Formats: sequence, C-alpha cells, structure tokens
Amino acid sequence: MSGGHDSRMASAAMADGDGGDAEEEHSGSGQAEDSDRNGADSGGQQQEGAMADEMADGDDGPQAADGDESDGMQDEDGDDDQDDDIDDRDSDDICDGHPLSDLADPTVPVPDGHFGLDELEARFPEGTSDATRELSRWIIGRRFTSAREVTDLIRQQRADPGVMTGLVGRDSSGVVYGYPLLCLAIDNKSDYTVPTIEAEDDDGYAVLRPVALPQWSSNELQRAVLTALLDGRADINAAADETQQTPIQVAIACGNEIAFHILMARQGIDLRASSPHMVMELPYALRPPPSEYLQVLMSMYRQLITRDPTLATEERYDYNLVHQAAERAKGLYPQSFIDAYLDLITANGADMTAEAGIRWTPLHFAALDGSPPVADYLCRKLPADQINRLNVFYKTPLALSAEELDDNTQQLQLPDTPEDAKDRHRAASDKYKRIIHSLLRAGGDINLIPTATEENRHQRQLVLTEYATVLNELPAAVMAAVNAALRDLREIADALTKAFHNGTAQQLKAAFPSFDPSLDSLHPPPLPPHVTPAAPWQDDETPLANRDMSAVAWRVASFFVDPSVLEQRPRFVQNATEVGRRINTAMARFVEAAASLQVVGNEEVVGNGGRKRDSEGQVVRRPQLQCFELNYDSRPREAVHTHGRVGLREVVHRARLDEAAKWGLADGAVVKGFNAHLGDADCQFTWQQLGAAFQ
Repeated sequence: MSGGHDSRMASAAMADGDGGDAEEEHSGSGQAEDSDRNGADSGGQQQEGAMADEMADGDDGPQAADGDESDGMQDEDGDDDQDDDIDDRDSDDICDGHPLSDLADPTVPVPDGHFGLDELEARFPEGTSDATRELSRWIIGRRFTSAREVTDLIRQQRADPGVMTGLVGRDSSGVVYGYPLLCLAIDNKSDYTVPTIEAEDDDGYAVLRPVALPQWSSNELQRAVLTALLDGRADINAAADETQQTPIQVAIACGNEIAFHILMARQGIDLRASSPHMVMELPYALRPPPSEYLQVLMSMYRQLITRDPTLATEERYDYNLVHQAAERAKGLYPQSFIDAYLDLITANGADMTAEAGIRWTPLHFAALDGSPPVADYLCRKLPADQINRLNVFYKTPLALSAEELDDNTQQLQLPDTPEDAKDRHRAASDKYKRIIHSLLRAGGDINLIPTATEENRHQRQLVLTEYATVLNELPAAVMAAVNAALRDLREIADALTKAFHNGTAQQLKAAFPSFDPSLDSLHPPPLPPHVTPAAPWQDDETPLANRDMSAVAWRVASFFVDPSVLEQRPRFVQNATEVGRRINTAMARFVEAAASLQVVGNEEVVGNGGRKRDSEGQVVRRPQLQCFELNYDSRPREAVHTHGRVGLREVVHRARLDEAAKWGLADGAVVKGFNAHLGDADCQFTWQQLGAAFQ
C-alpha cells in the first residue's frame, strides 16, 4: 500500500539475479507490499511486558494549565533541555495495548475496508508517561479544542511530542505500526481513497487495512495543533516505523494543503528523506480520488518543483517517478491528471525510458500492472524504438499485457470463480484491452509475441481480436481529429456569415483590406483581348446574403487557419506503423485541402448537404471532399462518384482493409460504415495510384 516496498522495487537491486525468481517477482499485480508484513516485528518493537502506567481515561480532555503560550520551552530550572524526562524513543519494549473505542464517534461512518477507532488499540514504548499517552490519544481522536491544550501538555506536563505511537487491531498479536504524532495529526483529504495510516489485524491471518482517523473540526484547529507540536520540538522529518513515510510525505499523500504549507515553511524540512518513498511520487489509491483532491495534489507537486526541480529525478532502487506512476496509477487516476503529472516530472528530468533492475521500463510496468492512462501517455510520447523494447525475459510490453488479459479471461471462464471475483477480472480485462489498444496504435509489434506454446498462440489471437477493435475505431477517431483541426475555421466562417449577412463586398473589403476571398489558388488563364474584365469584387454593392455568404466567409476564414494545426494534436495512430503513416498523411492532406481557397464552404467538406436537385426533384447528395487524386481510376463505374478522385473515408478504409488482410483477420472483422450497398468496390485502388506520399 502507500507505505510498502513493492516486490519489484526490492528486486531491482539485483543486477542479474536468477531468472526464475525474478520472473516470479514481476508476475504479481503490482500492488506495493511491505517487506515486513509477514508477521515480523515492526521496527524491532517487541510486544512484551506489562503496561507501566495506566492511561488516563477521562473524557473531559486535557486541562489547560496556567501559563503564557509565548513562554520559552524551559523547565523549572530555566533549562530548555527536556531530555531528562522524555522517554527513550528507540526503546524496543512495547506496553500492552490501550483500546481507542472511547474516542470513536459512532455517528461518523467508517469507509468500507478501513479500521475505525473502535477496532484499534494504541501501544506505546514501555515507560511512556500518562501525559504523553494522553497527548497521543487525543490527537488520534481529534479531541483537542485549542493549541493551548497541546502546548500545556508538552510544557507543563512534559508530554513527549516525538513519541512513536503504535497502532494495531484490538487484542491482536499482529505487527504494530508506529507513527509520529505529526503524521497522525494530519487529516486525510482524499475522502479516504488514498491510505496513509495503516494497521494490522491477525484474526486468523495477518490483514493490513487502512485506518480512517477522524477529521479535525476546522482547518484552523488542525493548523494550531500541528504548529504546537512543531513548536514543542516534534521531529519534522521523523518517519513512521513500518510505512516509513515522513510527515511531509503523509501531507502530500493526504492532499492536505494546510499541513503541506506548515511543514514546507519550517527550517530543517528534508524533502529527500532516506526512506523508500520519494516526495513527488504518485500516491497509491484504493479507488478514484475526488477531483478536488487531485487539484490540490497537482498544486503541491508544482510548488515542490518550483522549490527544487531536481526532485523530479529522484530514484529508489533504480525506480524513478515514472516507474512508480506506471505501477500505481492503475485505472484510478483520470487521463488529464496523469498527462499533467507526467508532463511536469519529465519536463524536469524524469526519464521515461529508464530501466529498473532487470531491464523493466515504465512502459513494461504500465503494461503488466494495468495502468491504461500511463500506457496511453507513454505510447504518445515515446519514440517508436521504445514501444517494443524487450525485458530480460525477451518480452515486449504488448506481450506482457497479452499474458495478463489471457489470465483474467481464463478466470472469467472458470465455473467456480465467485461472482465478486468475476467483477474484478472483468474490470482488469477492460484495463488490459485499453493498454493493448494504446500499444497497437503506437506500433506494438504483434510478431514479437511468442508463439512457441498453445498458450502463447492464444495470447496472440487475443491481441489480433483487439486489433480488429482498434481498426474499427479508426474512422471515428480520424473524423474527430479532422473536425477538431477545422473547428476554428468553421467558427470564424459562422461568425463572418452572421456579421456580414446584410453587408456588401465593399464593407467586407474594408474589414479585411489585405484579403481577396474570390481569389483562386491557381491563377486563371489570361482573358482574350475582346473580353472586358469584370469589375473588382469589392466594387459589388449587392448584399452578400444574395450571393451565398457562407462560401465567401469560408474563404475569408481560411486565411486565419494554419492547416498544420493537425500536427499539434495527439495522433490516434502513430507514424511508426504503415497504417498510421498513411492515415496521418491522408488527414493532413484533407485538412490542408479543406482550408484552401479551392473549397467554397463547409458543405463541400462534409458532403451530404447539397442544395441541388435532379430532374425528378430529389436532393443530389454530394460526397465528402474528394481531394485525393488517383493516377488512374480502375474502379467499377457504378462505384465512382467523382472519376479519378476519392475522399478521406475511402483512403482510411483502404488502409484498414490492408491491415486486416496482413494479419489474417476474418472477413467482416473490419466494418466499413458507409456506402454499404457498394461493398468495398469504391475503395478498390492501390497506394501506387495515390502517389509516392502513401507508399
């Protein structure tokens, strides 16, 4: 979970370990698991001995003693050293547990899968004073009402703000998870979607669960309590025993901006604490965090980078922040957040191609651990030669996702798989399908999937099935990209049409003096000597509404649109593949033609909107812009609308048909989606006929 060591991270220290063991470590779900969660003692703490002192059980809270809060931290002798009475924080002796049920609020629901206070007990080092226990318990239960109460316990009753408080299931012999009070005092603002405080129960077997601590009654009170602890010399960099998170790391994972700013403003804050955690790492989430939390989290990341840009380059056990994100994102973080996060860290030095341990790149982790948004980002950003990198087991990211999809598919087909488990396998299957789609669009090579065994061949067939899905998504994706590229042109043309509906060419010329919307892309041939040239277009005083203003507006708007805008948008398929290169070339040519002066309006671009009627009064349907010229047209006459020319959708379908044939997809696997009555006859042309750019 949030504080654990991932098994792959632990194995990354191996340079070239035994292949079988390494493969087993890389075959898990990717959830981080603590290395000490199999019954080992926590941080050397032993559950021996009896409680030295009974904790005060009063419900009235700590009583504020007389005294000025502004007084220095001095004892009665005027010495500011409290070490005489502070308990040994490194003691291995843990006293008996003290139940926290009296601090639980029965009116506040506990999230599913979490410990509530009524299920926990606190444990302290042997010899811990009553005042220190009271300080800890009342922070856990959020019972303080002012900073004065905290300060008086520390100053007057010599409570230790640096005590390590252990949490464990009630009456449990499980591992005790110890936390500094600063960590316990920080509210979780993620709606408990991100676990930061955890405890273990051993009801028959060890179970680690997140703890749902109560919330302070106000941000002001939380600020006051944290400030009082820090002023009382609580160690700002003290890490929890088992999770090993420091207070600043807990504040970030909790999305707690109040705690973040308090800690960041203190001298001595260590943003590079010697723990398994990195301050910029993506938190491990149990379910999708709320949008407000994500906004705060991104704000804190940006502030950290502003303070120290090199934080983006941190590594642990050869794992960098991109590796961590690939493992932890799963399907829980939205694509927009992952894009912004990875943009931030990679712009400041995080390496998207780095290998961890046994040649595992971030894309390998995303493919194995089921993180579609990270896989999608990497597939859009990585160069083509990175998509099919082999790990130490000679497997590409595509092969790894195929294995995981196969495993989840088989579990769904087993008759004895419980229904709740089937729901998890369905969700996992959907994630791996999305990852496979991203990899295929980026050039993932199906030929690199092993075929030595029947299982391998079945996995390859699963990928081919998903490739048919990708090919069938292409037409809609292409049209969406083209429409997005032409959006500005259409909006400008619409605005001009409305603005000059009752205007004249003279007024249009006055508004746009340097443009001539009637100018052709190619200069017309010279007029014969006996022909009188037409008057300049701007001298025409006829209202533009009588001359199809939409066509005039389209030509004016084309001057304001850069056709290369398409290249600035993410591509649905990458140029690394033949089909991607051909489709991207076709889209660019289509947008350039649509924004040229040869096109007289949006109707010519989209087709199907003609105003002309045939001799029988039926509307003549026009096709989409036919801007691709064939060297020669060998199609059947009945399948040809414009001899020697085809449109974008015909080019896209031709590319899809070729891919289906290349990989042996079944007939009908690729759905045409237009002119069904013609079959594929209107797409029967070759790439040589379209010219060198498509070959």
